[in-house]
Amino acid sequence: MSKHRRLLVLYAAIALQLLSLPLRAQPTDTKASLLGIGSANVLDTYLSPEQYSGTAVSLLSVNAREKDDSPWTRQTLWGLHVTTSSNRANNGDYLGGRVDFQHDWLLPLPVSKARLTIGPSATAAIGGLYNTRNGNNPAQLQAGADIGISACAGKTISVFHKDFTVNYQATLPLLGAAFTPQYGQSYYEIFTQGNYDHNVVMTTPFNALSLRHMLTVDFTIRRHTFRIGYRGDYRQREANNLKFHDYAHMLVIGYIVKR
Repeated sequence: MSKHRRLLVLYAAIALQLLSLPLRAQPTDTKASLLGIGSANVLDTYLSPEQYSGTAVSLLSVNAREKDDSPWTRQTLWGLHVTTSSNRANNGDYLGGRVDFQHDWLLPLPVSKARLTIGPSATAAIGGLYNTRNGNNPAQLQAGADIGISACAGKTISVFHKDFTVNYQATLPLLGAAFTPQYGQSYYEIFTQGNYDHNVVMTTPFNALSLRHMLTVDFTIRRHTFRIGYRGDYRQREANNLKFHDYAHMLVIGYIVKR
């Protein structure tokens, strides 16, 4: 059998296995409310050639829904992300804020001893960045949307006769669009004079390689379930002769409700 035929047989077997997944006995909703705090590193060469470092704070609401008539898990994330950062000379500050939305469609894979799901993801974000040092063009609009792929893994382990559930999720954007001015172009030119100059650009891993991932542990204390872990949010883009990145490393802690 040729290599191509073997691959076709393998893909067909995986597809049949996925289609034969049993439906759930009852629907389940899991909602996590999380607070994240950590470090931020921001670069936006439209506002300044300097990197700014400081603090990142996030509020996250993650809702995962499993229906009884479908093997798919639909997960929705809403987030508010705020950063305050300073340059190396400590004579300029960035104030940043962003609202995030993400929706995942996750399908379980036929693996044993752990829960593994994977599927498409759609995300959108809007916010802004303000530089206290600048007189002209002190602010930058941040807006974009993309589609990508998400993967989740979970496993329950027992330590000293107590159960802990370890979860990991990663989201990789693959194709999207984002707003960005040209180098030296003012917002007055764009929005007042209507001088459009490729201000909506296509984003791919080649010019905007980004990653969002989270490693957490769920544990129960007196019938209340808590979550604690790490969240990394790395966003970057190079377009229109401008560079941008927003890196955040955060400790997250929160509360889980299952219905």
